[in-house]
Amino acid sequence: MQVFICGTGRSGTSIFNKVIGLHRDIWSFRWESQIFSGLPALCDLLDSKNQKQLVNKFSDRVSDHLYKRNVGGRYDAGLFEIVSEEQLADAIGQLKKSLLLATSLEARAESCRRFSNSIFEVSAGNDGKKIWVEKTPRNLLYADEIKKIYPNAKFINLIRDGRDVVSSIMEKQFWPIAKSNRFGSTRSFGGDISFEKAVDYWVSLMDVTDIMRKSIGPESWLDIRLEDLGHSLEATLKETEHFLNVASDPEFLSKAQKLVRPKRADSNRFESDLTDSQMTYLMERQFDHLKKYKYV
Repeated sequence: MQVFICGTGRSGTSIFNKVIGLHRDIWSFRWESQIFSGLPALCDLLDSKNQKQLVNKFSDRVSDHLYKRNVGGRYDAGLFEIVSEEQLADAIGQLKKSLLLATSLEARAESCRRFSNSIFEVSAGNDGKKIWVEKTPRNLLYADEIKKIYPNAKFINLIRDGRDVVSSIMEKQFWPIAKSNRFGSTRSFGGDISFEKAVDYWVSLMDVTDIMRKSIGPESWLDIRLEDLGHSLEATLKETEHFLNVASDPEFLSKAQKLVRPKRADSNRFESDLTDSQMTYLMERQFDHLKKYKYV
């Protein structure tokens, strides 16, 4: 089984990816692979237009930035941890050949699936696991396209209080998810960050969440609030096991408790980060969405 973690960014996707990987039956790749929803990504290769140009851009990005990238001068991240350069080059070569011969969406999806399986399915199998997890927040924008590659895939979407998401974006000063031509509402996700744009960022992506949840369907889509990892961890883990139809792991909870810090998961950092005038502005625009997810 394939599981894709997505979310607005700054919403707990990284910590939940670590948590789910603690289950005895689940393998998770600890970095954002960006293979399915990057710039460009496998989902873009499903389109028959500009096929040769897109696959060349994709192969260059995968072989370079996504294979090994330095993060803030602190550590290296990327596919190099689970696949050799030779194996990746072979997989890319096979992908190019098969896409050139593909004359239908189904054939292109099969080509993309074989490429992905050669990385993730093989890595999970080497670890004795049948379920693999890939975490990239931007998967949210492409969940319906990912579903074309993996019709039986399941999606776990992390949700966080929009006020805390805005606080985090303002502190980090980067857009967790880049803009996409798929959704006009994301056009402002680039350039300088302002408080007003950060507020609208969360609203726009929660609207996208509604679209994707409806498209994917309840049997393959699970929403998890970051805050519930803090104060309802056991129930959240049981819900996850049920959703993925995996046997209960008796050590899952105890392992997760060592990893999750309740205060950080349910921080309410906005209370100290945002001014009264900022809160007034934010509540005018986010109230309906905050109410829907029981934050107010």
